[in-house]
Amino acid sequence: MKTIKLLTKRVANFFYAMYIKFQILTIRRKDFTIICNTCIGGVIYHRLKMQFLSPTINMWMTSSDCIKFALNIEEYINASVNFVDNDVDGTPVAQINDIQLHFNHERNNEEALAKWNRRKKRINYDNLVLIVREIKEDNVVISEQTFFSIFEKGYKKIIYLVNSKKDKNVFSKEIKLENGENDWDIDFLGGDKMCVFVV
Repeated sequence: MKTIKLLTKRVANFFYAMYIKFQILTIRRKDFTIICNTCIGGVIYHRLKMQFLSPTINMWMTSSDCIKFALNIEEYINASVNFVDNDVDGTPVAQINDIQLHFNHERNNEEALAKWNRRKKRINYDNLVLIVREIKEDNVVISEQTFFSIFEKGYKKIIYLVNSKKDKNVFSKEIKLENGENDWDIDFLGGDKMCVFVV
């Protein structure tokens, strides 16, 4: 029985590795900046063997703070980072204007600030992708109008990860803008301009 499980796992890992290699070869543009409120952006860059083109890597913020950040990205990027406290696990917490950043993968303020400053210089404002993971503690309902406002800021794609099928029904699976089709696409993230997934 253990042999079958091990063999199944190895076969699954092999096909997953082939899938990732296929995705790397088929992505048309590799200069996209992922703005996200969880570690998923770093996971995607890492799996695609790409340089981190976003300061929101290896950190988290609430979904409401992420939406504020996305809507006013240049304002927040140009604002000063003020470290206010440490999380329960001792990792740095910073304040930028009215949002909080939790650098849960960094050991200290200096390391967090250095990585934030280095990565914010790499942002490609012409090729932004927003990934928002709904956090239940937020108790925030994000309207379709908010998402349209984000698209108007130039984001190419929004991926919204929700906690339940009920939450998913709030959004239509596909929202097309009046100006037509996507300029580009990342197939493994879904072909629609707006994707909503239950996680």
